[in-house]
Amino acid sequence: MLPIDRLAAARRGFTLAEMTVIALLIGIVVTLAAPRMLPDGDPVNDVPSRRQLAILRNAIEMYRAHAGFYPPANKLPEVMETLLHEPLASPVYSPLQGRNTVYYDLDRDVAEEVVPQPNAKAGWAYKPANGTLKFNVSSHDVSANW
Repeated sequence: MLPIDRLAAARRGFTLAEMTVIALLIGIVVTLAAPRMLPDGDPVNDVPSRRQLAILRNAIEMYRAHAGFYPPANKLPEVMETLLHEPLASPVYSPLQGRNTVYYDLDRDVAEEVVPQPNAKAGWAYKPANGTLKFNVSSHDVSANW
């Protein structure tokens, strides 16, 4: 029989089962805590969505610089196809994917930005009076302020 000192010396460290339990507990804590610690929104979609809006807004401004006015109502898809050499894409913003149609805000007040109408089932909201373009989502959505 081994003395107690030798038993204690032989049992240093953790067993594989103990390490697995500890890793599982840490994983559960991280899974529960991460949503509360990370910012709201979908950071995976933020960069491509913002980039897509920037490209389309730049194309609208290029059209205005060339023609002297913003693309008229019902002409935005044709204008984008001419300027970008491809059809108007549907938004990369996940709730609107597959919707490449445009809702036109026909209010003539140039001081006001486009007011999206999510019930229109369009992917884009565009105001020909001042050339503002947004995703066609409610004002409570994060992307509404882009």
